Amino acid sequence: MTTMIHKKVICKKGRIILFTISFIFLIFIHFNLGITFKDTPKLEISNATNHSTIFLDGNYELETFCTKGNGSEEDPFIIENLNIDAIDATGIEIRNTNAYLIIRDCSIESYNKAKLGMDIRNCGNITITNNILQNAYDGIFLAGCYSTVISNNLLIGNGVGINLVNSNYNHIMANNLIQNEDGIILGSSHRNLVSGNNCSNNLYGITLDISKYNIIENNFLFNNSINGIRLRYDLTEFNIVRDNDCVFNEIGIYLLFPQNNEILRNNCSFNRKDGIYSYGSESNLVLGNNCSFNLNHGIRLQSSDFSNITENICVSNGYYGIYSSSCYNNNLSANLYQSETYIGIFLESSRDAILSENILNQCSFKILGGDNNKIDISNKIDGKSVRYFEDCTNLNISGIQDVGQLILINCTNSIIEDLKISNIYKGIYLEHSFNNTIAWNNCSNNSYGIALYLSSNNSIWENKCLQNMKSGIYLDFNSNYNNISKNFCAYNEHSGITARTSSDYNFIMDNNCSFNKLNGIHLSDTDYNIISRNNCSFNENYGIYLFQYEPNHHNVLDENFGVNNGNGFFCIEEYEDEDYEDYPPDGNDPDPDPSKIPGYFINFFGFIGIFSIIFLFLSIVKKKKANF
Repeated sequence: MTTMIHKKVICKKGRIILFTISFIFLIFIHFNLGITFKDTPKLEISNATNHSTIFLDGNYELETFCTKGNGSEEDPFIIENLNIDAIDATGIEIRNTNAYLIIRDCSIESYNKAKLGMDIRNCGNITITNNILQNAYDGIFLAGCYSTVISNNLLIGNGVGINLVNSNYNHIMANNLIQNEDGIILGSSHRNLVSGNNCSNNLYGITLDISKYNIIENNFLFNNSINGIRLRYDLTEFNIVRDNDCVFNEIGIYLLFPQNNEILRNNCSFNRKDGIYSYGSESNLVLGNNCSFNLNHGIRLQSSDFSNITENICVSNGYYGIYSSSCYNNNLSANLYQSETYIGIFLESSRDAILSENILNQCSFKILGGDNNKIDISNKIDGKSVRYFEDCTNLNISGIQDVGQLILINCTNSIIEDLKISNIYKGIYLEHSFNNTIAWNNCSNNSYGIALYLSSNNSIWENKCLQNMKSGIYLDFNSNYNNISKNFCAYNEHSGITARTSSDYNFIMDNNCSFNKLNGIHLSDTDYNIISRNNCSFNENYGIYLFQYEPNHHNVLDENFGVNNGNGFFCIEEYEDEDYEDYPPDGNDPDPDPSKIPGYFINFFGFIGIFSIIFLFLSIVKKKKANF
């Protein structure tokens, strides 16, 4: 299957280039020629006859009204070349017929969306083609109809362009639906074909509500304010949505609670949020779609379970290629990802997912919460295997060259040595993992070099964490009692070592945290850490920078060294923005006077510092014994 995805990438390169050029041209037209359809002119059929509104009930009235045809399939009745001003009534209303009828070349204009353009109920065998319907409540409304063809019509400025209710076996094709609230709606309507329509500049392009066994294919959905295509409610199932272009919408395709649908080979790119967004949905197949260049995510799954996401292309999206949040038992396989954000696939609080044969270029996995996921070595990051371990103990991961990313979830007593991991989100990531040793690794040129989350009692020493986009070593959310020593954490875009959010009782000692873009060592809302004998020099902001939400913290700083930091060696702040990485200090705060440092920090040196460390060490031991 990996070979197959490579072939698909080669075959689609030309399509992607042509697609990009085409839409640059479309953007130029859209913004520079002012085609927005906001001011809708009155459109009429030339050489048509002005006519009052029409109401026909039954085959007899239809035959009486029509002057052409006999109502057979070979010689249908015809209504044509009429201009109808539908001020106080529906333009054309037909009920309870099964004779063959063609309605063509008519123009119907309503006012203030008060009436329907065409109202067809309990009818079959009608063809509606080459008509103009504008400013109606519904342009064309079908209820209880079958074998109806709606083709090549222009529907503009209506509440709903084409609205089907309880109507089956109809064909809606090659219509232009522009500047409506909804382009096409199928409500409780089954086994219809919707193909080749242009749904642009509406609020919603095409909507399926409680509808089954429909085919939505080869439609063009451009610049709709909210969704290109949306499937709603759990009884919307067994539909096929394939080969559509859903571009420059807010969301390309939106799945809201539907089940057992197939989303195949659609182009869901350049949307203002997500290419495909599934919420509360189950058992859908999302196969072979191009979900690239969206401002948020390529494919977003939220509370969506038992789905198969395979062979999709998710390139250069604003956040993540695939984002799975609170999902259960999905299969993600043979997808292609490339991202400038370092994250191709993000699993957040998702369980029992199976990931295989995914190809990630210049990006990697992000895992947060969840459990029992299966990520095997067939997943590749820049040609190297993803090494994912969950609920393991006594692992020895040493000197392996084929490691694109290393993730340990709930692992203990393992050795991680002599790895070189670069150009991904988090080189080595531990979550809820304890008593592991991480040594002699080179985790450079990532977003984070080594990252711990809810992980304690680990030893991290003598690693190189250089030139990462954020921090070299990163401790987050109750990562406690870790020993961080003798690491070289320099030239990072944020800080050399960062500890935040109640990451307490850590030993940060003998590290070289120099030449970083922000701080050498950065502590945020942490307590009882020992920061000792570190070299924090030549950082652009501070050597050691401490953010605190509240007083009475007891971190110990002892015998640290720092010269030529941009704003000084040491600084304390008592407030931090929640997203501190987007809130760097302004650099205007002077170094505090040591005699005025608040009492909740201890910055002793020499013998006083030694006694402070001994006292703090004894309190840690006492607390550990109390916990047991």
